[in-house]
Amino acid sequence: MDNTSNDAVHALLMEILHTRRSLRQAIKRMLKKSNVNMTFEMFQIMSYLLYRDGVSQQVLAERTVKTKTCMTNLINNLETKDWVIRRKDTEDKRNQLIFLTDTGREVSEEIHQLLNDFHCQMEEATNQLLKLSRILDEI
Repeated sequence: MDNTSNDAVHALLMEILHTRRSLRQAIKRMLKKSNVNMTFEMFQIMSYLLYRDGVSQQVLAERTVKTKTCMTNLINNLETKDWVIRRKDTEDKRNQLIFLTDTGREVSEEIHQLLNDFHCQMEEATNQLLKLSRILDEI
């Protein structure tokens, strides 16, 4: 790979990281505005459980790229809020499966409605940028 290719790859990776960080910050602002006392990390877990309820702490840790210790603390905090419950895995007693409670499901659905609104705003902004790009191409 020549230096130009390396520079292009580096620039692309930096843009991906910047976009990831910007999206994370936007979601954190959305959570704060919603007055739901939820961290971004809690949001990740609740989002995963909304569509795949009843998974092990290990799976949650892998999917959210968290350590087992961090995941245990997050699950403890979510249990305190009555948003999740732990249950023994009937197939493997060593595992604990994590489920949303009814309250947790309501909170998750509320947050995901806000996230859908956020996605609509992003889509509108993208459409405006595409329109601007077409206008500039015509000039």
